[in-house]
Parts: sequence; C-alpha cells; structure tokens
Amino acid sequence: MCGNLERSLLGPAAATVLIIEWSDLDARLGLRDSGRWGRDVVPDILTTSETRLQGLVRQLESAPSGSVLVVVPP
Repeated sequence: MCGNLERSLLGPAAATVLIIEWSDLDARLGLRDSGRWGRDVVPDILTTSETRLQGLVRQLESAPSGSVLVVVPP
C-alpha cells in the first residue's frame, strides 16, 4: 500500500484515492488472520496500527501542493 501511494503521489495522477482496510494496519485484523489474536496481543496490534497510520500521514503530508487526495478509512 505504501509503495503504491508513493508512486501515485509522485506520478502524473489527477487524484489519489487511498482505501485503507483493517488488515493494512495490522494483518491480524484481517479476516484471514483474525483467529491469531486475543487479549494478550491487543497492545501490540494497537502499536503496530498506530505506527502504520503515522507512516501514512507522513506520506500524505509530503504530497505535492495542490494534490487531490481522498482517504477512505476502515
């Protein structure tokens, strides 16, 4: 996701749409991995998700001035 976002922001695209799924924030939140966690790993999921979101924010903030950005959160 981050690589595609970077290519879109640097390319000639007229607009960038970022659709975020739960599994983009932490794979354990996806349907395929949802059985791999319980109360003991929730703090790690929160930390991982926060780190991913902060990285996305940094990427979006570095977009060229006048860029059209649409973000669809989970």
